[in-house]
Amino acid sequence: MRAQFASGTLTDLQRVNLLEELLQAHERAVEKRKAEARESLMKDAQQIRAERTAARKEDLEQEKQFIAQLEEQLQAERKEIEVLRQERQRLQEEREELELEGAW
Repeated sequence: MRAQFASGTLTDLQRVNLLEELLQAHERAVEKRKAEARESLMKDAQQIRAERTAARKEDLEQEKQFIAQLEEQLQAERKEIEVLRQERQRLQEEREELELEGAW
């Protein structure tokens, strides 16, 4: 039929019908490409979301490790402060004893 269209042997009605068929076929092809493009975009978006989620999880894990390290350091410093307080208290008591002995 296309060959007849090109040669001009079709009636006007046949030409209109053929053009409508061609237009519909073109519209279907365009819709198919749009659907494929949407599907591709959705896959890309899902992949990007998955990558971002993985990156956030990794960041969160690193933050948890950092917090754990800080807590350990804080605990060690609290122990050191307590040891220093006890030492200061001991020295203060020793000084008071020496002062009492010196007063006698």
